[in-house]
Amino acid sequence: MAATTATVQDIPIHYEEIGEGRPIVLLHGFSMEHRFMTHAYEPIFAARAGTRPGDGPGWRRIYVDMPGHGATPAPEWLTSDDQVLDVLMDFIDAVVGGQRVVVVGSSWGGYHARGLADRLADRIDGMLLTVPVVSVASGRRDVPPRTVLVTDPAAIADVQPDEEMWRELSVVQTREQLDRYRARGRLLPPDEAFQERLAPHYAFSFEDELTTPIEAPVLIVAGRQDSIVGYRDAWPLLEHMPRATYAVLDRAGHAVEREQSALFTALTLEWLDRVEEHMASGSEDPRGVS
Repeated sequence: MAATTATVQDIPIHYEEIGEGRPIVLLHGFSMEHRFMTHAYEPIFAARAGTRPGDGPGWRRIYVDMPGHGATPAPEWLTSDDQVLDVLMDFIDAVVGGQRVVVVGSSWGGYHARGLADRLADRIDGMLLTVPVVSVASGRRDVPPRTVLVTDPAAIADVQPDEEMWRELSVVQTREQLDRYRARGRLLPPDEAFQERLAPHYAFSFEDELTTPIEAPVLIVAGRQDSIVGYRDAWPLLEHMPRATYAVLDRAGHAVEREQSALFTALTLEWLDRVEEHMASGSEDPRGVS
């Protein structure tokens, strides 16, 4: 693995690159950083490599620290999601070039993955969205009430002051889940000044125009008890994604990758199978645009 930077628009974008082969760009959610995604996805790629030895080209995983998150700064001029998407587009040009690409996004990262897929529709070979932010411009989200399904008093008593986010997000509050949360390591705090600047413009100006058909295989995974973004708002996305699987998982909230890790792993592995099949059956060279 290699941690490095690519400077675009005078912003040093920090990212971690693991593996070789088809490029896949993974975008984390708001207030997170790239290690949230490596913790969720690297075990999946490791399991896949263990069961499919020598099966064609591998995957070049590109885990990005979004602007104002992790080790990537956010200059004062960066004030809108439109600008963030422009930065990500330039980042992909710098790191991936003209190659075809697969995009993955969680929550806010899912919102930007859709923006990238819309702009790069003819180069997208797959897209995975987990608990995606869908509609921001309307200011409304159709979400279920906050619910905690399982509580372990001993685990709750052990929660540290800097782990309150775990309690806020978790539907299943057990020792196992707390240990999984801790296993990802302590994440760097986001740039709060950037988040404040972004708040009035936390939506694409063209959100209603995100209707370009995505013909490649798509997986959307939502949590049935997700009180942050819900699960209903993502359903209409399927109208523009004819190769999409849409899964709503019970016993999961906004941390669906962690709370339903076995199901999430199975769904992701099946999606990767579909993406590779799609790439192999097309006329395009998976190493670039034909």
